[in-house]
Amino acid sequence: IYVPGNEANAQVDSVFWTNGACSNLTFAGFTIKGTVVDDAAGPRRSRTFAPTPGYSQAFTFRGDMIPDSNGATPNAAYPRVENIFIKDVKIDGSRTLPWLFSGVAGTAQGTNCEFRNTMDPGWIFCDRVVATDLTSVLSADNGFSFSRGNKSVIAANLYAINPAYYGLWVAGFLTSDGPTSRGPENFIISNVNIINAGMGGVLLDNAPRN
Repeated sequence: IYVPGNEANAQVDSVFWTNGACSNLTFAGFTIKGTVVDDAAGPRRSRTFAPTPGYSQAFTFRGDMIPDSNGATPNAAYPRVENIFIKDVKIDGSRTLPWLFSGVAGTAQGTNCEFRNTMDPGWIFCDRVVATDLTSVLSADNGFSFSRGNKSVIAANLYAINPAYYGLWVAGFLTSDGPTSRGPENFIISNVNIINAGMGGVLLDNAPRN
């Protein structure tokens, strides 16, 4: 799937996104290509786009496990999004995150996928994160981000090559929205290979107080 945008709408927010409740969805066996020029030889934040900025994210899932302003869930401002699976997918040249699992109930899983010239595949505020056999090449951000508010993370066989920042971000993001921005509560991450990261291998910070 090639998503270049056009002169009237030079950038597309997301190729697949949620605008209502959904559950038990599987995406498998295809490539989504954007307009990032493959000219980075090593870790680099900036990117060149041609002919247009193209799409922002290949997949965007936002569900009611995103806390409200009081930190409570479920959050009525979002639909119920539950059990989402992506496997055997390649994402090439997204303007920002190749996918964002945000507030997904049940399982948010990515398996046997490849990312090139994107930012970091990200999970926030999810019940159960499963990430296995994933490769990130030339990310303009981190290799992979298991970030704020996740309850459980299981990740294995991850390869991050030439990310601009960290190979793995296993941390919160406290500059945005307070206590709900602390990192994952529980995680098991194994068999990680990080090559030539711009800032560091694995960031472990802003953990919740259990």
